[in-house]
Formats: sequence, structure tokens, C-alpha cells
Amino acid sequence: MKKAAIFDMDGTMFDTERIWKENWEKLIGEFGYESDPDFPKNVCGTSGEKMLNVIRKFYPGIDAEAYRTAVRNEVNKSIANEVPVKEGLYEIVDYLKSQGVKLAIASSSQLEKIKHCVKLAGLEGKFDMPRLQPVHDVEPENLVPFHMAKTAKNPEKRWFHFYEDDYQFERFWNRPAQYLSVLQRFAGGISTDYSIYLDMPRSQQIWNCWRNRTMAYYMQRNGLTIIPNAGWSDAESLEWAFDGLPSNSVLSITTQGCMGHDYVSKQSLLNGLHELARQKHPEKLIVYGKFPDAWRERFPMPIVVCNTFSQERWGA
Repeated sequence: MKKAAIFDMDGTMFDTERIWKENWEKLIGEFGYESDPDFPKNVCGTSGEKMLNVIRKFYPGIDAEAYRTAVRNEVNKSIANEVPVKEGLYEIVDYLKSQGVKLAIASSSQLEKIKHCVKLAGLEGKFDMPRLQPVHDVEPENLVPFHMAKTAKNPEKRWFHFYEDDYQFERFWNRPAQYLSVLQRFAGGISTDYSIYLDMPRSQQIWNCWRNRTMAYYMQRNGLTIIPNAGWSDAESLEWAFDGLPSNSVLSITTQGCMGHDYVSKQSLLNGLHELARQKHPEKLIVYGKFPDAWRERFPMPIVVCNTFSQERWGA
């Protein structure tokens, strides 16, 4: 037996009805009318000509189309960068997915608005990558690898990172709450970098990408300043490798393992960087590892190069 759940969008998934109500009431005075307290509940859930008829019923003689357009523009501004999610939505969606239930949305809203709201809520992507919040005007200093975070001195002036062997921070995946208080002492951090190697099975690449987004999402939700880390493998991976990453944000990558004599790895790095710039338009790119000066002019965003742990300690 097939199982499916259909969600209404406005008022059920997202608290957009409140935003519409606030703007209906706020803008009506500009059209020479006093707000009718019964209007918002009567216009709620309508669209098209039906919405216009409700407006004309409550406010005879008004330019209904102009009023609707003014309110819609203000609502779109309000949800341009963040959409208010109704309490419990994520938990319900996670449960239904765990039970193999197919999900769908039914709404009278325009298709582009539906896609926009779903995307901002972190429910988009072929492989359900959690959507991360953008980070602006930050630059990591005095970087510390995760395995040294507990013993690091002056953590409030330092940033942590996960650009090390995966086994060093597998414990963070297994017991994240146990390490949260340690990481909260730092000025900020760069999100996890579970490996996405060219020779890995595709399923493992996707799994590690999803883990990177999940742990970054967890840290951001717990109040940490986290620069999202981007990773990829080959050209095919670029179809999903950047899902969940914010646009117009500071992002980070590592070039470790890509700057040797292996042409394929180096070319995959460059191809991915060009695609990252095209898809996400980074405000700034943090590069952990070697990055030739001649490459900088190939990319539109400012690039900040940070020495690796090995370079700092041994000059290698």
C-alpha cells in the first residue's frame, strides 16, 4: 500500500498567514480606508479573482489590484531571505520520511513562491541536504584542528576546523552534544569536512556530503558562528555537492590532496571552484591549503588563503 502526506503551505508549514495579515492591516491606510478586523480571516486562503472580490466587498471603491500588489510586494520582501517555519514542522517531516511516506505540498500560492519557501526552510535538494545560514564579514584566525580543540589556549580568539583525517572527528558525529560546550568557547569554526574522494562509491560521497551539512546545521542551530565548508569530487557530483550551501556567503574549501602532480585531482578542484562560484556567488572564499596566486584572477570572489596545520608546524 502506498503512503503519502499532503501539506497545505501557508499557515500549516509556514507562518506566512501572519505576515499577510500584518501587511493587509498596515497598508490599508495608504488607500484611504480603516482596517476591518474581519477582513484578514475572510481573505485568508483566497487567490486570483476571489481575493479581489473579497477586497472589494470589505473596501468598496478601492483599487483592489493595486492594494493586493502592494501587500504582496511587502510579503515577498519579508520572506526574501527567511521564511518563518511553524513549530514542529521539521519533526513531522523527519518522522514521515523515516516511515517511507511520500510528501507533497498543495497550495493556491504561485509555484515560484512555493519553491522559494521550501528552499529557505531547508527542505530542498535531491538528497535532502539541510540548508545552512549565510555568514558575512568574518575571517577565521588562529585555526585549531578539532582534535586539539579541548586543549587549545585562548579559544575565544581562535577558530576551529575539521580539515584533518575523518577518524579524528568521527566521535563528534557519534556524540555531538558531548563536544558542543568545547566548540562554543571558540570565536567560530569551519564546518566538518567528511571526505568526498574521487574513488569513493557515489553513495558514500553523498552520505559524507549530507553529514557535512547536518553537522554544520546542528552547530548553527546551537548558536555557533560556522563558515560552511564546500566539498566535491568529479563533474557528476556537482549536481548535488553544493545543495544546502547558502548563496552570497563566506564559504570555505581545502586544497589538501589536490595540489600535487595528479592532474585529475587538480582539474577537478578547478572545475568545482568555477561551479561553486557560478551557483553560490561566495562573498568570500576561505582556502585551507596551498592556492597559487595565478589562480586568484580566475575567480570573481576575494580569496583568503590559510596555512595548514602542517605548514604552520613544519613549513610543509
